[in-house]
Amino acid sequence: MKKNLTIMIGVFLLWSCASRVPRSHILNTNDIKELEAYIKKYPKDKDILFLKQKYLALKVAAQPKVAAEVPMPKVQTFIDEEAEEFAKLMEHDRRVHNDKTVKILNQIFNNDISDTNAILLVHNTSDCNMILRIQGEKFYNLAIPAHGENSLVLKQGEYDLKGSMCGVIYNSRKVIKKNLSLGLGVQ
Repeated sequence: MKKNLTIMIGVFLLWSCASRVPRSHILNTNDIKELEAYIKKYPKDKDILFLKQKYLALKVAAQPKVAAEVPMPKVQTFIDEEAEEFAKLMEHDRRVHNDKTVKILNQIFNNDISDTNAILLVHNTSDCNMILRIQGEKFYNLAIPAHGENSLVLKQGEYDLKGSMCGVIYNSRKVIKKNLSLGLGVQ
């Protein structure tokens, strides 16, 4: 009986080891389908952000037209500039945090029906930081950290919302007549 149990445990361990993709292999692979399957199977992997970015880069590279039109050095420069701008926006938010909080709370508890302001709250469920560019009567840049949120008080009206997260472009037109909560993410 003990011998059968030992054999069953051994077979189970061999099966479980054989069914897993070694981490070192997945970090070095250039197989899009393999990366996609791994990302879906192990969404909490410590290197998931790197794997998602690699996956997106491989998908873009697989489309010769797009890859040929966008030279890599310019893409890297754009990413660096975007990261620098994101850091500056987050630093500005930290400096004006108290004033911003007061504005938002005043807007939440405002009962004046003639008020022409609204709150825009954006949730970023992706693994990447993003800058949401909001253009209407006025122009705003809102930094939203990965798995975080940010908000602002703006005039009611029609706005174009644009941004990029994990290489995916978001572009939408919204008519904001009251407080709005918006969830954005990459799947």
